[in-house]
Amino acid sequence: MYVAGHTYGEILRTLKDHGYKTKIRRDFGKNSLYEILKNEKYTGVYIFNKSASKNIRGTFNRHTYKDEKDIIRVEDGIPAIVDNELFMEVRKRMEVKMRSRASYKAKNTYMLTGLVICAECGGLMTGETRRYRKKEYGYYVCNNQKRNNSCSCKPVSKDKLEETVVQNISEKIFNKRNVRSICTRIHESYKRSGISSEMNSYEQEIRGYNTKIANLYRAIENGLNPEETTKRINMLTKQKNVLEFKLIELNSIPEPRNKTVDELVEEFSSRADLRSLSKNGQKKIIQQIVEKIFLYDSKKIRLIINPNGPNADFWDTNGGEGGI
Repeated sequence: MYVAGHTYGEILRTLKDHGYKTKIRRDFGKNSLYEILKNEKYTGVYIFNKSASKNIRGTFNRHTYKDEKDIIRVEDGIPAIVDNELFMEVRKRMEVKMRSRASYKAKNTYMLTGLVICAECGGLMTGETRRYRKKEYGYYVCNNQKRNNSCSCKPVSKDKLEETVVQNISEKIFNKRNVRSICTRIHESYKRSGISSEMNSYEQEIRGYNTKIANLYRAIENGLNPEETTKRINMLTKQKNVLEFKLIELNSIPEPRNKTVDELVEEFSSRADLRSLSKNGQKKIIQQIVEKIFLYDSKKIRLIINPNGPNADFWDTNGGEGGI
């Protein structure tokens, strides 16, 4: 039905009309239907060690899974009730719908989410989309004003506020003096880390392979097909050996030459203007370097920079006294 274009609601109504229930004798819901549609076991794949461990309260969350490298999959490990072609068609349709929803959400992205604080009452200002004459407009609205009208702060245009923040960061944080300071810290980090990060990555992957292999041996002890499992163990062991050889090679390589501070400054400066980046690129940088944005009377802003980022704390003077 899903491949034929029927909605979740239509499928759920059909299941209910035919008397189908979940294993705990409840009507199927959208979440359970979603899990069924993407479950590989119906194509004959036996999946072992997938669910995450118990949390600190000693309970399971069945929708939380372990890292992909720790999950064991055995093809044709159980009888298939759905052919692989149909399953892949369903998965493809689900992915198309997910991308479509993500694309719609991207049009309404609020890049300052979680950062804007109303200076009047201290409440968080969140993004809100409003319609006027069949058009949509984005605003940042004080939560206290919206919930109980206890604050007089007026909604602020999303576009104007975001443009002001981007301009100030470009001009007052990513200026020549601060760029050199940032690049100096990066250079120092290079000198400390060297190739160790690459070695750490290989070591982490090797530990992952060791975990997988140990899990497979435990699976054999629990009755899993030893012939198929042994093949998988041999394949993982070969992959692990390749990484171990690369690790030996890295240990014998001298420290690579780092870029100078001047080279980093030149490279960084060419990309430091946030106004030249995409909205997603701007959001990523802002969320990393800005800790809070205080909004004063819908006209001025004050940026508090993350203590781990560039040292800057300033008033917005864009457009004179009016600010935003």
